[in-house]
Amino acid sequence: MAKISGGKAGGLTRSKESRYHQLRVQRSSGESRYDIKAWQRVAVLIRLPAFQRRGVSRTGFHSWRATGDDPYFVFYTFSSLFPYVIFQIWETDRTLTPQLFPDRGHGFSSSDSFSLFQAKDAIYVVSLKLLGEVRRLRFDPSSYQCEFNFRALASSNLTSVKSFIGRRQVRTDEIGREPVWQTTIQLSRHNYKDQWNSISSSDNHAKIAATGIADEAAIASAARAAVAMLQQHVGIGANDVVLEIGAGFGRIGEALAPLCREWIGTDVSENMVEHIKRRLARFANVRAVATNGFDLSQVSSASVDVVYCTVVFPHLDEWERYSYIAEGFRVLRPGGRMLVDGVNLDSDGGWKIFEEIRALRPEGRQASVSKTSTPQELKVYFRRANFINIQQVPRDDMIVTFGMKPS
Repeated sequence: MAKISGGKAGGLTRSKESRYHQLRVQRSSGESRYDIKAWQRVAVLIRLPAFQRRGVSRTGFHSWRATGDDPYFVFYTFSSLFPYVIFQIWETDRTLTPQLFPDRGHGFSSSDSFSLFQAKDAIYVVSLKLLGEVRRLRFDPSSYQCEFNFRALASSNLTSVKSFIGRRQVRTDEIGREPVWQTTIQLSRHNYKDQWNSISSSDNHAKIAATGIADEAAIASAARAAVAMLQQHVGIGANDVVLEIGAGFGRIGEALAPLCREWIGTDVSENMVEHIKRRLARFANVRAVATNGFDLSQVSSASVDVVYCTVVFPHLDEWERYSYIAEGFRVLRPGGRMLVDGVNLDSDGGWKIFEEIRALRPEGRQASVSKTSTPQELKVYFRRANFINIQQVPRDDMIVTFGMKPS
């Protein structure tokens, strides 16, 4: 299958033994036309360049920032050559509300448009044959300012469309039945590694994915509050080895490293681990470890004094929550302490979150959607893992649970 050439607009690459075939776009008297060499034999997917855009600025190869209230991209269509157009959005800083406008020779009109799935990660496939006679397509990613990754592709056949989408673990059986076929990209919830790698490629994306904010002052303030919570409930000593489960980009470690002998930041995402290494490079007592998403097998037994996990359990299923508590018990030295928190279903805020997610259609729920916990659930996990002196305290809409490994 032909692949999109990352370095040349419209470049097409096949297998090792194939040569490059170039797609050249020319403008003439306001019109644009394709001058294609040997495309019939090789073209499967090509990058479709936008001939007009408004209210957006490029921040990377696929990265864009919507700078106005009505951002859009305009593309010419060539249905006889490429009857399918693919629009993909991913790594957005907020849920987008995209719309699609076809131009059938009379310009764009809100009366002839498609409101697409609202999503942070999605693929939209346009069948030009089913859509009818269309000269141009306008894709509006959102009605407000935002940051997002975006690309447009044109395909010469349905097989390549299904192959492209199939690689992204989404359903393909409905493609081609409607003029516009769309799906949110749903990584299964238990696929923690791919899920968190997909939303943490840049520093800003990592910050937003982990905390919902990118402002450094706010991040530092939240980190200090987390350190104060740990000091209050489990204590942090100068000779302690401290391990964080789901350390993200290292916001809490940055505040804890000066207070302990060693801080170990573990995370399922290799992207996050690299962010930790860069952000905390000035500390000699910091270690960053990429995990498999299910245990702490990279950490030796009885080697740590404090284990904590904060604002992570909402993104885990029940089995992984217990696994990490059991693993925390394993890596702790006798007398070591562990603390976790979760969104408390038995609080007004926790119930509100529960109801907001319940209101979403199942196919519209992101794989990383927050799940609530009950105080009893977390207490049972600690008891079953053999912790003693188990205590719980409410903290805003969270429930904090902590205990000790017997000496």
